Amino acid sequence: MLDQLHAGKIAELTARRIALLDELKSDDHYRDTPAVYFGFHDPFDVPLATCDSCYSTAESRRITSGQRKVRWTVACTSCDKQIPQPQKDGWMASLVWNGANLSTQCYKSMPLFGLAHLTPSAAKERISKIRHNLVLRTSLCAVDRAIAEISDSHSKPGLMFQQKLDAYLKWAMHAHRLIKNAKNAGGGKVGDKLGTILNSPGVESCN
Repeated sequence: MLDQLHAGKIAELTARRIALLDELKSDDHYRDTPAVYFGFHDPFDVPLATCDSCYSTAESRRITSGQRKVRWTVACTSCDKQIPQPQKDGWMASLVWNGANLSTQCYKSMPLFGLAHLTPSAAKERISKIRHNLVLRTSLCAVDRAIAEISDSHSKPGLMFQQKLDAYLKWAMHAHRLIKNAKNAGGGKVGDKLGTILNSPGVESCN
């Protein structure tokens, strides 16, 4: 019975792997994906956004809890704003902070994905396609690791490779939010606070 369950699980994962590879290698996906190389910037290096409550800088803090478990948080250096939950990885804590302070950032300043000279609409189209590619690749990596854990016939992708793909995907998700924020600002949906924000030090303008 266990052997049948084991074989069934491998068959299910293998079918999923084939489907992912078929899409990744398809002509349509190749044509629609604008980039699979995103430049020299390390995705684990996440510059911290200015606090959008008081426009001060933020800092990353290492937290050590019981049994030497290390977590990371990010907090404003002036006010009491901080991320709601500590994160296992410092880069993720920084992205969570940046996601909570969208109005002090612009997608054009991101060091990844080639968005610097694009309008919000063009940037949205580009990042949507890049994000889809990254979802497929991270899914394939997860399937390969799952197969390797229950079968000796399959090589296991490196953990760092998987983490790097995940970091790129989280960056792409953050870019999507920044682009949406820029479109809303251009459409006059942000409100009277926008003028104050754009005139504050450390704030990036999308104009």
